This record gives sequence, C-alpha cells and structure tokens, in this order.
Amino acid sequence: MLTTRGRSVDRRVGRSTGCRSTGAVAGYLEALDARAVHRARTLSGGEAGAAERSPSAEDREVRRLEHGFVAYARTYAVAHGIEYATWREFGVPAEVLVRAGIRPDR
Repeated sequence: MLTTRGRSVDRRVGRSTGCRSTGAVAGYLEALDARAVHRARTLSGGEAGAAERSPSAEDREVRRLEHGFVAYARTYAVAHGIEYATWREFGVPAEVLVRAGIRPDR
C-alpha cells in the first residue's frame, strides 16, 4: 500500500471523496432552501428579493448543483444513515432521489 506522510493513498482519496460528497449534498440542499424562501417571499408579496435574481437564474443554479447531488447522494446517505423520507422532508424531489438511486422502502 502506498503511503504519503503517514497516510495511505486510499485513505487520502477516501477523505477527498467524502469532502466532495458533503459539499455536493450541502450545496444542493442550501440551494433548495434558498429557492423555497425566495418563492415564499414572492408569493407573500415581498418583491424586494425577486429583483436580486430572476427565477430562471435560480433554477439553473439548482439544476447545476443537482448533478453533483445525484452523483454523491446515495453514498452519502448510506454513510450517514439517511433514509428516503428524510431527503423528502428536506425538499428533495422524488425524481431526483430516484436518479440518485435512493428509493423508498416499501
């Protein structure tokens, strides 16, 4: 096994992948939350936030982050014991979870 400064290469790669998965999942969940807040503000008549970013720009950002989420969510869910229902509570659409390989237990 290759080692560098006392750490195996496998461990360093694993840690790097863990950081990427955490970043991808957290970024997507934050974008979903921001979009929900923006829509709630717009629906309640608070148009001040609507001028900052157009909905289409916001949706494009969420779709960009969604790709990373789909790539890492299953591994992240298994590592952290997160179930389908929990993802849904956080606002992740069912079709995104299916693409990520996360399905409800029946």
